[in-house]
Amino acid sequence: MDAWNTFGPDPEPESESEAELESDSNSSSDSDSSSDSDSEPTSDREAVRTAEQAVSDAWIGRLLVAESQAEAVLGACVRTRERAAGRVQAAWRSGDHAALAQAQTDLRTADTGCGRAWEAHEAAGAELVRELRVWSRSTASRVRQTLAERL
Repeated sequence: MDAWNTFGPDPEPESESEAELESDSNSSSDSDSSSDSDSEPTSDREAVRTAEQAVSDAWIGRLLVAESQAEAVLGACVRTRERAAGRVQAAWRSGDHAALAQAQTDLRTADTGCGRAWEAHEAAGAELVRELRVWSRSTASRVRQTLAERL
């Protein structure tokens, strides 16, 4: 997930095709092809930014799904824990020591599971927040770059 950050918040792509377009426009004597090639690097950069945004949006979507799934698991764990706590109380009231011991074991197991689910939910939420900050800066940067090229 940290691999996403290697692209940085302000990508400025320089591809081989852009270099080829520039060298072709310099060697061409036709003025029409020169003006066409001047717009091509901008078009290439826009295409790269569009692709970067699509990948970035998909990544954020995946993190949203992961956070939502972690929340669902946490909810299930809490419900399981509540049922186990209810069984402990029922066994205690009934005086059934064997059922009480089993219910207490089940409650401890549920507590452990809830703790893990809580940690997973917190980690997913924290990662989503971190990546949303990067996504927001990157998106704003791409918008600024596009607007600057159009002016």
